[in-house]
Amino acid sequence: MSIKKVFPLDPYDDNQLDMIKEFINNSGIESHYFNMLLDMKNNLSKEQYLDIKKQGNEIEELLIVEEDSKIRGYCHLLGEKDLKIYKLLFPDNDTHMKSIISSIMNYVQSELDFEEIFIELNSNDNINGKKLLDLGFESLGDEFGHTIFLKEKGAELEVQRKI
Repeated sequence: MSIKKVFPLDPYDDNQLDMIKEFINNSGIESHYFNMLLDMKNNLSKEQYLDIKKQGNEIEELLIVEEDSKIRGYCHLLGEKDLKIYKLLFPDNDTHMKSIISSIMNYVQSELDFEEIFIELNSNDNINGKKLLDLGFESLGDEFGHTIFLKEKGAELEVQRKI
C-alpha cells in the first residue's frame, strides 16, 4: 500500500511547480489557486517569501497530496496562526477531493493544531459533502450556491470522549 504525503508547495522549487502543472493539465481542474501562487512568486524573492511565512500571522499555502511520486490533489489553505482558524478551498470540479481530504485533515490536525476549519463546497457536491460529514464536519448551510462546513477542535475531542 502506498503512502500519501502532504506538504506545502514550495513556489521556488521548479520540480514541484512542474509536478503541479502536470497534475492541473491532466486533471482538467481549474488552476486559480496555483496561478495566485505564481503571481506571488513573481513579485517576491525567496527570502522575502520565507520571511513573510515566518514572521506573519496569516498563512496562505497550497497543500499538495503526493502518492507514488505523483500529485493526487491539492487545496488552498488560508488561515490565522494565532487564532488557529483555517479555511480549506478545493478547486472547483475536483474529483480527487474525496480521496485526499482525510490526508489533508491529518496534516492540518498534526501540523497546524487547529481550533476551527472551514471548507466551502458547491451546494451540488453531495459526494464530498457526505465525506466531510463522515469526517466530523458540521454543515452550516447553503449560502449563494455554496455549503459551508465547519470542524471544531472541541467538538472533535467531545466525540472522542463518547467513543
